Amino acid sequence: MFRSLVASFAVAILAGCGSSTTALIDAARQQLRPAAAETAALNPALTYLRLTNGKAVALLVLGYLDDEPQPGTAVWYSGDKAAIRLWRGRLAGTGGLDTDWRAVRFGDVPTWRSALSAPARYRRERDVMPGYAIAVREDVEIVHTTAPAKSALAGMATEDIARLTWFEERTVPLGQAGGLPVARFAVDLSGAVERVVYSEQCLSAALCLTFQIWPAPVVAAAAARQTLPR
Repeated sequence: MFRSLVASFAVAILAGCGSSTTALIDAARQQLRPAAAETAALNPALTYLRLTNGKAVALLVLGYLDDEPQPGTAVWYSGDKAAIRLWRGRLAGTGGLDTDWRAVRFGDVPTWRSALSAPARYRRERDVMPGYAIAVREDVEIVHTTAPAKSALAGMATEDIARLTWFEERTVPLGQAGGLPVARFAVDLSGAVERVVYSEQCLSAALCLTFQIWPAPVVAAAAARQTLPR
């Protein structure tokens, strides 16, 4: 799976692909090479996502924002057209991986801020391939936590990393669902919009990925966060 993801890094696949989009795709392919994910000269016309799987690193390109499964779902593409959907930083669908979540449906998802003082919970349902596992249901518990001792965060200043707020999401299987490894999220709460800067998420016990906004963002100082509504 991942070897094909990093074979050629990023392609922007847009609805109604025209000549200008084709040129954009060609530029992305020429600019990004597997040996230089962090040092590649990025195209300012593209929006990037840094993905890791173990020691392998790739950059994906934002194709478009979709309304499925929820408005604002970001659809990211690799060079060989593997697709990853993220909604509010959470996995919301994949295509082209060894394990795919073909569709994900979310219940009422609480805000990250709501989990600062006490755990919060929402319901998730997903269709998984291979195996034709349809409507795999689980509750997901959000827990505020401390920063892990190790992560795949890259390119961020120490003070910016310190300003991130960390959460864990733990699955509570329902019916025939099996448990998943704990997911971790580093969230920037300095603005009105809660922004997931980095996450560690698993599609199965054997397939775990990390996602990071790229280039690495700057996080506002703690003093600015104190004025936010709770």
